[in-house]
Amino acid sequence: MKNTRILVACCVVGLAAACLVDLVYLPDHPLFPDEVRFLDAAAHLRATGEFLTDGLHAREMPLTAAFFALLGPDLTLIRLVQALTIPLDAWLVAQIGRRLFGPRVGLLAGCATALYPFFVFFQGTALSETLFTAAQLAFVAALYRIDGSGRRTAFAVGLGALATYVKASLTFLPPFLVLPFARPRVAAVGFVVYLLCLAPWWIRNYELLHAFVPFSTTASMNLFIGNNPHAVTGRGDWAIDSDPAEVTRLTAISDEVARSKAYTAAAEDFIVQNPGRFIELCLIRLRAFWSPVPNAAGYASGLFAFVAASTTGPMLLFAAVGVAVTWRAWRTLIPLYALIAYFTALHTLTIASLRYRLPIEPYLILFAGAGVSQCYDWVRSARSRMVISRSG
Repeated sequence: MKNTRILVACCVVGLAAACLVDLVYLPDHPLFPDEVRFLDAAAHLRATGEFLTDGLHAREMPLTAAFFALLGPDLTLIRLVQALTIPLDAWLVAQIGRRLFGPRVGLLAGCATALYPFFVFFQGTALSETLFTAAQLAFVAALYRIDGSGRRTAFAVGLGALATYVKASLTFLPPFLVLPFARPRVAAVGFVVYLLCLAPWWIRNYELLHAFVPFSTTASMNLFIGNNPHAVTGRGDWAIDSDPAEVTRLTAISDEVARSKAYTAAAEDFIVQNPGRFIELCLIRLRAFWSPVPNAAGYASGLFAFVAASTTGPMLLFAAVGVAVTWRAWRTLIPLYALIAYFTALHTLTIASLRYRLPIEPYLILFAGAGVSQCYDWVRSARSRMVISRSG
């Protein structure tokens, strides 16, 4: 009961901080260009019932725009509703932590999630990461409750499909993460459920594009902007990391699928012809993905850098300790390992920034909670030995 009260108190503080950011700190307009794209797609969907992003049918998965369209054009309302993900994420992390590492780690990780500065800030952006992180956490929490049950497997995979409808990053990963928790026959049910959940999107895309587009056409664009002769930042900044003439040539291709294939071909040609530069760019992106401070120029110094360094830095350090001390439970931890490794690899190969690391931050916080708990036990044990030696 006491642990519950502490977690609720932290959730209230985190939610209040998020609302304060939304109502006082953030301007009444989007901060990032990608927000404009999502909001425009939502406005178009609300006005016409047609899902288009920058004139493309499958540039993004549809659920973020649908969510924003449902809430209406008021950016402040979108931000305040997204602020509710703060206590939701904290509760889900606490549940996962309690199940994996015990009540102490569950409490530590849940409270840290509620108060984590980047979650408090990013919930105020009209991007897909906030909704995606919450949906993915719900999926992972459901994974750890499967216990071989077919119904629970179907429910978990359904949540994985929901997360995929928010952001295409997961692709076909959700049904594979069921494997450590279900017998082959039950796992097969999960695969079928996932296919059935994604089928409406596939049918819609085939009718509009006359081709099988399983997720989105953004992947090819991200691959290109991260891997072309002008790529330098690793963040995928179209104003810096591309040749305007080449982008004009590619965007002039009217067929969306053909354009996507052209982006992929251009990126693959660059990688094949410049393997050394590709490796160099991968290292730049790897560093950006795991940077403890934001990479964007407006947030890489001053107060933002200080807050990041003083919170994310220690969190990453304790997470490394947590990974080391929990290795004996590696079979149970496979989903967390897989998600952290998968997102790291994905953004090392395409584009990277702290924003793209947000979906795996809850799992890093879980490991950090395990690390802090173990360090506390080590310190308490050392003090006990000192007291015994002195008394002896």
